[in-house]
Amino acid sequence: SDNEEDARIVDASPDGGETGPISNTIPLAPGFGYNRPCLLIDAAAGDKSVTLTQEISGYLILLNAAANDITITLPEITSDALVGIHYEFVVIAAVNASKSITIKTAGAGDDNNDNFFLHNVTTGGTRSFDGDGDTLTIPSNTAAGAFIECTAITSDSNPSSAGTLEEVWLAKSVSSLAVTCGDS
Repeated sequence: SDNEEDARIVDASPDGGETGPISNTIPLAPGFGYNRPCLLIDAAAGDKSVTLTQEISGYLILLNAAANDITITLPEITSDALVGIHYEFVVIAAVNASKSITIKTAGAGDDNNDNFFLHNVTTGGTRSFDGDGDTLTIPSNTAAGAFIECTAITSDSNPSSAGTLEEVWLAKSVSSLAVTCGDS
């Protein structure tokens, strides 16, 4: 009665491999209580570009860029009600030696006002932080098992006190190679 979501049941998608308005994905598992809903972005047959929606916040998204590039665009965070949406990405096959995976904000390339606050940990023990850029790049030759979590922490409607940033996403990465952050 308060117009708030109380529970979400994710039904397996019967519509030819698309999950709602998201194309170029393969639904792997519905989720309610026992397992998280999962999607697969598989670039085996060609480059894949996917734009995520807020409705799949909380999904585990498996990435296969063993043969081709993957580009993921996060949804635009237009209001404070969307702050907190999040996605977790796992590389399930080593990234091809000449390919990469990019994750970008909805405004990437427009005005460079969106940012990721990226906390990077590599399997070699190197730790780094980068707080300036609207595009994350998982580089070629990244081993399977790389993990990136992205959470919206500021919306377009509530820019920082500096008045220049629009969306801000917190990104945490554990990977064999450092994920990079820059403007596109």
